[in-house]
Amino acid sequence: MRERINRLSKGLLDSEALRLVISPEELTDTVYAGEVTRKTITVADEESRYVKGLVYSSNIRVRVVNNAFGGVRNRITFEIDSMYLTQKDVIAGAFYLVTNAGERKVPYSFSIAVEASGRTLESLNTVEDFAELARKDQETALRLFEYQDFVEAPFMQDIHTRALYDGLKSRGNRQNLLEEFLVALKAKEPVRLEVESHHLSFEKQEKPTKQWLEVHASTWGYVQFQVSADGDFLELPKKFFTLQDFKDGVCKVGYIVNPARLHGGRNLGAFLIATIRDFELVHVEAQGGDEDLKLPRSAHRENLSRYLSLRLQYELELLKQSKKENGWQESGGQENSGAAGRSFIGQMRQETENLRRINGETPLIVLLQAEIALMEGQESRADGLLENRRGELLDLRREEPELYCFYQYLLH
Repeated sequence: MRERINRLSKGLLDSEALRLVISPEELTDTVYAGEVTRKTITVADEESRYVKGLVYSSNIRVRVVNNAFGGVRNRITFEIDSMYLTQKDVIAGAFYLVTNAGERKVPYSFSIAVEASGRTLESLNTVEDFAELARKDQETALRLFEYQDFVEAPFMQDIHTRALYDGLKSRGNRQNLLEEFLVALKAKEPVRLEVESHHLSFEKQEKPTKQWLEVHASTWGYVQFQVSADGDFLELPKKFFTLQDFKDGVCKVGYIVNPARLHGGRNLGAFLIATIRDFELVHVEAQGGDEDLKLPRSAHRENLSRYLSLRLQYELELLKQSKKENGWQESGGQENSGAAGRSFIGQMRQETENLRRINGETPLIVLLQAEIALMEGQESRADGLLENRRGELLDLRREEPELYCFYQYLLH
């Protein structure tokens, strides 16, 4: 009313009533499921005169951004919420406009369409169909797996499949979840890792050299693994690998054999390649040490001779101890005898270490270390030393029967 009074005070007279023009007068359209879509309608007068008013929507899924409007040409924006709807649903209702030119009704009807992803879902009748899609196009399979309407796929109507999906959903790596889902439903075999050789051997090297260990995937699918090295002379520039590191089913793991960290003789190490399901162990043997820095071969015989001499003296000390316990010795103390035995063991350990520096961790050194552990009453340590080299020690039966007999003696 105030606006009309102002117009009259200025001498502006409305020769005739306002005539509304609404475009479109009726809305019939299609929107995609799972989205919020924005659209507009325009409200104006035929003679471009000022129009103002309010607008309301009858359906809660159609929301007017600003209910009040005013101007010569008014653009009314509204949003259509199709979240959680399917292709069978329709959003119907009307806009009700109350203006200074009267009241009007603008009907609307919005059909729900499913995007390409939705149409793909309709074709997944079995879990094998979904597995085949994942094999050909993993990105599409991942998008579907995270799609809110994934549970509408025909194969997802099975109660056990749905329970598995609900249990895995939103728990960690999306690619790994898809893999676990398909494996649990027996739609594919789990990816297992394989190496061409479980034993690597290197001769003496002058400088660090980068080598490659090829890791093969047994089948298609997502996989991640970690590599760790046992042995100071083995270096790993990269330790964690995923599917992106594979090319044609092969992942190349780079490593370096550092000769500066090798002791004289044979050096033993290993690579452990581990996934959440299993692991592969690759044994590594490297010949180390510079010939100019190694002790002469005669030193080996000298150290071994001293060890055997100490071993005999230790046995004699045990014999003396036995005589004292049975009253055969007239003088001397038990404490002095026990201290002497421990002294012999310490010297034997030193000679064993000298032998190890010359020849590396040979079977003989392992057997001598195990024997010293038994002398000191450390049976669990002796068992550990023998068990760690069990395969190599068993081979002594053919190659070195004398050492094999020594091994059997220590076992019993």
